[in-house]
Amino acid sequence: MNTHSKQLSAALADTDEPTKPRRRKAAPAQVVPPSPSHPGGRMVEITLEENENIPPTGQFFGINGRTYILKPGVPAKVPLEIIHVLNDATMSVPEVDPYTNQVMGYRNRLRFPYRVSQQGI
Repeated sequence: MNTHSKQLSAALADTDEPTKPRRRKAAPAQVVPPSPSHPGGRMVEITLEENENIPPTGQFFGINGRTYILKPGVPAKVPLEIIHVLNDATMSVPEVDPYTNQVMGYRNRLRFPYRVSQQGI
């Protein structure tokens, strides 16, 4: 340690004032463009088909902190992102040979089939 550092250390040790922490520069605010889950986003009107996978009280869906409960047979206006969620919600069903009743393979199908109303397009 050089003499200047020693003098500075001694001077800081003699003071009763606590040292102030340095302030960091604030990060610039992020601009969030309008999206389907934010106000101003594109909305569509859909109706979930009757399905044994949907309880009578409705099916819960969530997008970016916003929640929706959709009931089968009831038209609802939802953000376009819900369509993407519904399209990604698939399940594998067996393909059965009608003559031997053996499973020949599996195919994906929508877990929650839906219709888009003409006014929702």
